[in-house]
Amino acid sequence: MQKINKEDLNGVLTVIGQVTSNDVKIDEDGNNEVALRLKYSRTTIFLFESTPLMVKRLQKYQKGDVIQISGHFINEWFPGQRKSSLPIITKVISAKKLGLLKT
Repeated sequence: MQKINKEDLNGVLTVIGQVTSNDVKIDEDGNNEVALRLKYSRTTIFLFESTPLMVKRLQKYQKGDVIQISGHFINEWFPGQRKSSLPIITKVISAKKLGLLKT
């Protein structure tokens, strides 16, 4: 039987949503990081990824694309937030473009 660390326990979430912003930034270690914002239903979820292969894959998505993303899900509270935490996907497992939103 394999031993699992507490840090490895988390939820895995799959979201189908519309990209509302996609920025490539440089993180504290000098590596590229993608900061992507998805809107689905009436909810916005943020995605941060710094794995080089996944950064290359995620940076091609543009505003307005409908994508499906699966990854580790956390709720993060940041100083300055008044009421609730922000939903964030970290460690992307899979991502694919589904198309554009019908209008």
